[in-house]
Amino acid sequence: MSDGTDYSALANLPHSVLEKIPGMFPPPGVVANFEHPVDISPWIIGLSSTAIAISTVLFVIRCYNVTIVTRKVRWDDLTCALGYLFILPEYVGIVYSCLDGPLGKHQYEIHVSDVVSPAYLIGSAYMNTVFVSPMLLLVKITFFLMYLEIFSPFRWMRICCVIGGTLCTLFYVSTMIVQFVFATPGPGKSLALHALDGTVIELMLLSVPMAAIGLAFDIYLLILPLIAVAQLNMPLKRKIGTSLLFATGILAIIVSILGVYFRHILDKSTDQIWASAPSQIVTVFEGCFGLICVCMPSLAKVAQRHNLVKKLNILFSRATRLAALDSLLWSSGAERGQRTEDDAIAVSQASESVKFGTTTSTIGDIEDQPEKNPFYSLHIGANESPQTFTAGQQSTHYQACLVEDASATQF
Repeated sequence: MSDGTDYSALANLPHSVLEKIPGMFPPPGVVANFEHPVDISPWIIGLSSTAIAISTVLFVIRCYNVTIVTRKVRWDDLTCALGYLFILPEYVGIVYSCLDGPLGKHQYEIHVSDVVSPAYLIGSAYMNTVFVSPMLLLVKITFFLMYLEIFSPFRWMRICCVIGGTLCTLFYVSTMIVQFVFATPGPGKSLALHALDGTVIELMLLSVPMAAIGLAFDIYLLILPLIAVAQLNMPLKRKIGTSLLFATGILAIIVSILGVYFRHILDKSTDQIWASAPSQIVTVFEGCFGLICVCMPSLAKVAQRHNLVKKLNILFSRATRLAALDSLLWSSGAERGQRTEDDAIAVSQASESVKFGTTTSTIGDIEDQPEKNPFYSLHIGANESPQTFTAGQQSTHYQACLVEDASATQF
């Protein structure tokens, strides 16, 4: 919604004059602070960078799965790669607008020169408009192609994917053309004048319906695999695990709902630059979280190939036991008012025992110790299989309870 300022005339003024004109009048009762304006650009860059980093890691894992594990490139791998490439311009445009432009600030605390700056017009107004539809199209088409590959025995799934993929392609190709035409200035027309004469504002009126239709596609993409998994002939436990894998699509739905909300706020706001910040963050999130969801099956395959879950469980178990042993000896030293050198040696020996998976405990002198026991859990005053040992050659006695741990298996 325009605030009534004739930006088309302002765009032709010298830059030195534009630097002195406020971007808009502040709301009643608000005093504009041009020296130290409210600026959320660090949050914009931080959130966008985090999403890009996570999606990049998952995309690399998918590439590893394709080239090393399966050694087979499918159509959904190609669309996923292209979708990732279209996410990057969205991210670069936002960062460019934050670092050299006014994105993240209130429009009444900047000048018209900032509104018509190349950093904002190119990085935010243009790139965030023309790249969003192809990005979303490629990410959603990747879902349909992946479902066709995984659930190909189901005839109804093939029909649903073909229909959904066709409608998705028609919709996003149409919006791609409309956005490109509206966002690109005509012959002899500058980008600044084109962005401020109301043409782009008319395009923004379509943002809420477009986001709502995108949300409908996301819900459709979530429901399809859950129905298919329920019909598979596998144990209930595996069905639940597989369903949770595809249920990561809930993240994409949440982001789409936020996209509808923030675009509605932007449509009704007069402070366009400030209101556009959440909308642009959500746009990057839509691409990144969609990419994360389509890469989750590859992550599961790589984890299964390298037995990562079991290894992480073993490491966690060993670290937990070592921390418990160290805490016990520290607390015993505190009760005596000191921690002796022998206690430190005992902890060091316990560390080596846990690290290398030895079968005997090295904590103190345990009487009648069995030959092969992976770990010992020490408890003061324990009642289970009590054995006496002396820690650090002190006279204080503790009770030791032998605990078998199947996780002592070596890598």
